[in-house]
Amino acid sequence: MNTLSILNTVSARQLQRDYKSIFANVNKTNTPIMVISNNEPQVVILSIKEMDNINKFFS
Repeated sequence: MNTLSILNTVSARQLQRDYKSIFANVNKTNTPIMVISNNEPQVVILSIKEMDNINKFFS
């Protein structure tokens, strides 16, 4: 099952133009955002809180 398809996405160009509000949204909602370049997933942006939750889960 590919769970990445349910993430919110932004293009790499959109991230370059509007990173402050994208980061603020990720931090406010704790919802990961996938960055797409050339129609391919590249990375996922997580809030620090969400990353801590993931680390606790795998510890």
